[in-house]
Amino acid sequence: MSDLVDLSRRVVPFARRSVVNNYVRYMGDPDDPAQEADMRARSPITRVDDITAPLLLVHGANDLRVHRSNSDRVAEALRARGAEVEYLLNEREGHWFINPDSNIELYRTLEQFLARNLDGRTTEKD
Repeated sequence: MSDLVDLSRRVVPFARRSVVNNYVRYMGDPDDPAQEADMRARSPITRVDDITAPLLLVHGANDLRVHRSNSDRVAEALRARGAEVEYLLNEREGHWFINPDSNIELYRTLEQFLARNLDGRTTEKD
């Protein structure tokens, strides 16, 4: 999720009652102008220019919790400024990748991304 206001406003109808006890309580109420401004200021989409490392975005196009636009906007903003971003959008998955072939694609993508960008380096000293 990159936009807290968008996340709150796009909650599917059957989950709206739980939003009051979760999203509104912990993130803020997008219907209150002051809280909406605070939510926007805390949203990762407002900090995309601070991203300096290569980024891998992974999103299931059928996600009912986090709308695809949250990942699309981050990818577009990074590409617009020439930053390195790889975007794996799986058209068959939702919030979790559950199909075996999707998980193989996910882990293969992760492995290749890390191999390219870490170049065999680790955070531990040998």
